[in-house]
Amino acid sequence: MLIVIDTLHAKSDRRDLVKYHNAQVFLTALLLASFLISEPLPFIFISTIKVLSLMFFKISGQSRILEKLFGLLYIGCLVFVSYSLFTSLYKKYFAIIFIFLLIFELGMRINYYLDLSLSVRSKRYSMEKKSN
Repeated sequence: MLIVIDTLHAKSDRRDLVKYHNAQVFLTALLLASFLISEPLPFIFISTIKVLSLMFFKISGQSRILEKLFGLLYIGCLVFVSYSLFTSLYKKYFAIIFIFLLIFELGMRINYYLDLSLSVRSKRYSMEKKSN
């Protein structure tokens, strides 16, 4: 089901930015599942995929300064959560760390939908321009 959701969004927008966005539902679900079962290696692997995608499309690309700043904070969040999985912080502050992770994932998902809406607007503009 999660893969279908990502596929639907990718079909609506054929740009690589949306096809390989770091906030895709499937990757986010795997990341949260690996956190909830306290498995640091899958968490780090999935985080690495998400960070590489973020760096390739957002930080190195032509995005707004706020998006770049949030992306860097998101990377910091993933590093901190990865560290907490290897230490006693995970058990001691589980709820706080989980809420922290959810807030950043929600922020990335909002950014994903903003990227989708910008794409739809640019498609409409180009279609209007061709018809005139």
